[in-house]
Amino acid sequence: MNPLIGSAKRLGRSFLYSRPTRVVLRRNPALSSAVMRAVLRLDGERANTGFSDEARYCYSVWMRHMVMAAAHGLNAEPGAIVELGPGDSLGIGLCGMLCGADRLYSLDAFRYANGERTLAVLDGLVELISSGAKIPGRDEYPDVKPIPASFEFPAAILSPERRERALHPDRLRRVRAAIAGGMDGADHEGVSIRYAAPWEDASVVPTGTADLVFSQAVMEHVRELDATYAATAVWLRRGGFVSHQVDFRSHGTSADWNGHWIYPEEVWNQLENEKVYRWINRQPCSAHVALLEGHGLRTVATVPVVSSDGIERGQLASRWRHLSDDDLRCQAALILAVKQ
Repeated sequence: MNPLIGSAKRLGRSFLYSRPTRVVLRRNPALSSAVMRAVLRLDGERANTGFSDEARYCYSVWMRHMVMAAAHGLNAEPGAIVELGPGDSLGIGLCGMLCGADRLYSLDAFRYANGERTLAVLDGLVELISSGAKIPGRDEYPDVKPIPASFEFPAAILSPERRERALHPDRLRRVRAAIAGGMDGADHEGVSIRYAAPWEDASVVPTGTADLVFSQAVMEHVRELDATYAATAVWLRRGGFVSHQVDFRSHGTSADWNGHWIYPEEVWNQLENEKVYRWINRQPCSAHVALLEGHGLRTVATVPVVSSDGIERGQLASRWRHLSDDDLRCQAALILAVKQ
């Protein structure tokens, strides 16, 4: 990028996200919509889904989910895993396989991942797990949640014996074969990986077989949220659980992190973008919890990240005036729920 263009963009962003500018925009939803549409056009669409083709990122995310699951009394040794929205590689779910799972179902709305990128992540994951590496934390991935109590290697979850079994050369050969074979769900001597993108119905995962359904900053983008949570309930075995880290921020639709709730429907529809990073369902934390519980999952914990900054209650659009104070201030949350 031309240095002058880069400097101009930084100055523009500094102005856009300054408190005086945000105060003006949050009071004028139509103006906010026009400004943010211009910003989105200037930014363009991202070429990738983030860090999901980096071994250290995939390792960090998987370990955080398992550490939090164990801290809340849930099974941190799932045998069958479903990941929603894996992104550019199947690396996060693959990390679960390298910790001992035998079946992985990776489901996405678009086909971003491929076998080549997934294989490229594998060796890095093997090294991280075998060496007992610390969980990459705030210094490396400052925006990644959840935040565990410790970033030390979770030796209580991954004993030397478990790692030895999971990373046995013959087992790694079978995992590689499952990836190189097309990730089509075929059995490779007891190991299978199925990548379905787009996935269209719940039959992609056998009923009552999953120990874990998880996602990382994905569920805020899902259009058919109720249907997806209904499918989750079908896939899980009794005692299986979900671990969803959900990002409730505005995703570039507002200069305020919670400014997506200022827009009346007709103004919001002007901002709506079909591309996956731009469109969000705007549902707050309580709505996700209610949908899961409506499909027979009991909430074990919600671990929120809250902010006192952003819009105030009086600036909410009529559709969102029912939001509780907890929802209005919740930037992100880990939702853990178990099937009864």
